[in-house]
Amino acid sequence: MKRPSSRQLARPDGKLFTRPPFARFKHILDTLQRGVKPTRRRLAQECDVTVKTIQRDLDFMRDRMRMPIEFDPEHGGYRLTKPLDGTAQLDLTPGEMIAIFVTERALAAYRGSAVEAPLRLAFEKLALALDGNVSIPLSELGTNVSVRQFQAAPVDLKVFQTLATAVQRQESVEIDHVKLGEKKAKTRKVEPYHLACVQAAWYVIGHDLRSDEIRTFHLGRIKRVSLLGVNFQRPRLFHLDKYLSGALGIFRGKGEHAIVLRFDAWAAQLVRERVVHPTQRLQELTDGGVELRMTLNSLEEIEPWVLSWGGHVRVVGPKELIRRIRASGVALAANHGEG
Repeated sequence: MKRPSSRQLARPDGKLFTRPPFARFKHILDTLQRGVKPTRRRLAQECDVTVKTIQRDLDFMRDRMRMPIEFDPEHGGYRLTKPLDGTAQLDLTPGEMIAIFVTERALAAYRGSAVEAPLRLAFEKLALALDGNVSIPLSELGTNVSVRQFQAAPVDLKVFQTLATAVQRQESVEIDHVKLGEKKAKTRKVEPYHLACVQAAWYVIGHDLRSDEIRTFHLGRIKRVSLLGVNFQRPRLFHLDKYLSGALGIFRGKGEHAIVLRFDAWAAQLVRERVVHPTQRLQELTDGGVELRMTLNSLEEIEPWVLSWGGHVRVVGPKELIRRIRASGVALAANHGEG
């Protein structure tokens, strides 16, 4: 099978679509500035797109980016009518500018994963549909703002597409899922309510028919999924934000834990600069530290988060979290004893 070129990506239907429009704009601009008078067909071949796409690009660059491009009938190609005074401009509102920067950079986290192609195609459609009134240099796209985060966990494209279809159609599915800590997959029938990407990992949340409960399944641990052809009615009152309101991330419990953490002066500034949970409340301490309070229904994710602060935090409550942190400390000490 022929490997896609560096400027091509696999689409969900197995076909190829090309590099983002801004990359095409840059290629067209570079070609014109070299004095070449390329035809639409030549540009289409070089960018792996259709002639109609190139025509839309040329129109966009001339009308929206105010570039002096015109058709030269004598040579049958396109040329610049005058040297560019500066860099090509793209009209965007401030909000749209930030949205494009952040979205495009966030896509980098999914490069090489199964969801890159659908995400990038959706982003391209959105970006080209924008209107605005603030000019920014095309060459500066991505040079001033960036997003760094963990890479997305690998997800099988077929699994993702099938579940996305099931969520949209409200159609039940059968999945083979490997539970965390186990080795063998178990078959379950699920009514999928929602697909969510939480902390760079994809999950499907839905009604597990066997347990008759709403469960969360990691897409990376789903080995097989098939549509059952049976429709269901998603509960009108189900909302993801409400469902995960007591979770720090994706783990959801059934209890209620009043978390109280005290950070020293060094960590306090970092804690003040972030919102860990919607229920959090901060109280300044006389020693320059800060006390963080929040209410969670699970301790699964707060425990490793507390441990990540090392000696800069002290757990005041609840007692169960204090016990867990102490036990983890003992285990860490044992694992890192003198060898």
